[in-house]
Amino acid sequence: MSSQKFTLRELVWYGFNYMVGVTFTAVFYSLVWGSKDAIGINLLWVMALGGLVATGCAMCFAKLSKIHNADNGAAYIYTRTQLGKFMGWVISFLQYMCLPIIVVSQIMSMVRINFNSPGTFLFLGDYFGNWTGLALDLFGITIYMIASMVIFLGIKKFKKFLKMAIYIKWSSTILLILGVLVLFFMNIFSSTEGNNLVNLARDHSTLSVTSFATAFASTFFFYAGFETYITVGKNVEKPEKNIARSIIYVMLITTVFYLFTTFIFMGAFSEAFNKNPNIQVFSFLGNDWNMKTIGYVGAFIMLFCTMALKLQAGMQNALFSGAILEPQAREGFIPDQLGELDEENIARKANVVNLIVTGVFALIWLIFPDIITGVTGKPAFDYAAITGQIGIFEMILYSVIVVICLKLAFEKKMQSGLFQVIFWMFLFAFLMWQVYEFFAGVFNGINGTLNHLDAYDGQQSTTYFIELGYFILIIATAICSYMFYYLPKYRARLAKDPSIQVKLDAEFTMVDDWALVSREIENYIDEYVARSKKIGLKPDFAYRETANKIKDTIINSEPDIEYASRAKKTLLEKE
Repeated sequence: MSSQKFTLRELVWYGFNYMVGVTFTAVFYSLVWGSKDAIGINLLWVMALGGLVATGCAMCFAKLSKIHNADNGAAYIYTRTQLGKFMGWVISFLQYMCLPIIVVSQIMSMVRINFNSPGTFLFLGDYFGNWTGLALDLFGITIYMIASMVIFLGIKKFKKFLKMAIYIKWSSTILLILGVLVLFFMNIFSSTEGNNLVNLARDHSTLSVTSFATAFASTFFFYAGFETYITVGKNVEKPEKNIARSIIYVMLITTVFYLFTTFIFMGAFSEAFNKNPNIQVFSFLGNDWNMKTIGYVGAFIMLFCTMALKLQAGMQNALFSGAILEPQAREGFIPDQLGELDEENIARKANVVNLIVTGVFALIWLIFPDIITGVTGKPAFDYAAITGQIGIFEMILYSVIVVICLKLAFEKKMQSGLFQVIFWMFLFAFLMWQVYEFFAGVFNGINGTLNHLDAYDGQQSTTYFIELGYFILIIATAICSYMFYYLPKYRARLAKDPSIQVKLDAEFTMVDDWALVSREIENYIDEYVARSKKIGLKPDFAYRETANKIKDTIINSEPDIEYASRAKKTLLEKE
């Protein structure tokens, strides 16, 4: 095994850690009971639905990964191959532009939510006042940039630092979950009137189309990320097989984790908790047991947990961002130098650009709103608003991938059953409905703000304008760069040497998936032979020789010479 390649086990582990953390509880306050769109106990099934939709989309990615080039890019490769250069570029650009907002959410949850939550001794609002957010975000941006530079040390050191951050994250996360479980059982066995789940069902069970759309968009973000970590095809062992498997494994584990955590948190807390329940877990335990020290120690534990979690995400984002940019550079959508890979398949120049882009968008999404907050005294937007923005972008991306699956199914170019096609149609309709509800809410909010400037709501109104402005900026930039940067380069390339473009286009074709089909047949034959032995047939039963001949023929046709050699050796040993 090469230490410069991710095995299936590593890909699943790193993918799960990239997608999962405990900061998603920061949205609970506004979604459960802290806003006009709160949905209370309904959050449980909304989270379950999010897992179902995200897993369905992940299965589309897994299916496409088997019949497309297993190179860097993933969504870009599938879209470019099936829908052409323009759509490939737009989707790739949209996917890349999600990363800066993801970084913003990670910086925000790493520092600001820990140090700017009233009710804990970590609260710094008494020192900085309205400018607390600005001070904390500047610190968070600095720490995040340092973590992102780990990728320049190489894959081996990258893995070491990543493992260290993951160990810290999970050791503290386990302590948090144990603390929540204690509060959960203490509350669940109390009187019916004091049971938090019963209270939520009784007092906070309202649901409307708008509140559902808001909650779904905010929570769907936490299921997104698999389409980002699978862009590193060149850094994965046997990507044509391991990428698809890792997606399914990661999504199943992630869904179970989120549903379990959401359930115990909602049962453990009442409306008394603030916007960071993770830190308050230990404060509640300390109060219940008359041991204030537990609150202080627990707060520091969660502080280290959150820092480790976000530093780990920062390191991984640096790797993934380069993998997204590299194929774009190779085809000429961005400067060619950004596509250069070193001996470890790391796009170092692309990583430098990513640091710059991250800094610019941190200014847009963090520093600018922090200044508004400092001047007006009103928060520009909250964590749920940021996760909602990312969730909508991911839904647009997933919708395109679902359309590609439907296209290939109708063209009979990909194996798919009637149930799969119906499910994909449901996914597309549902995702489009959510996108519509999101933008309808944004336009209604902007219209309401313009008609009632005298009652300006700093937080909600700023959110509407930034969300719409950011989306328009992304689409306009993608279109303009395609027309005024890529097309002139494309025409010049055709005029100079058409064979160059022919070679590039050859990379975006569907691949022969015989290797995967043949191995499935091998598995069926092995199962048949094993089953025959169990029911008492003799070693020389009638079809044993036929089964061996079929398997030998399949192994000889195997394109992977190394795999074929191992399979033949195993077959001889069984004989």
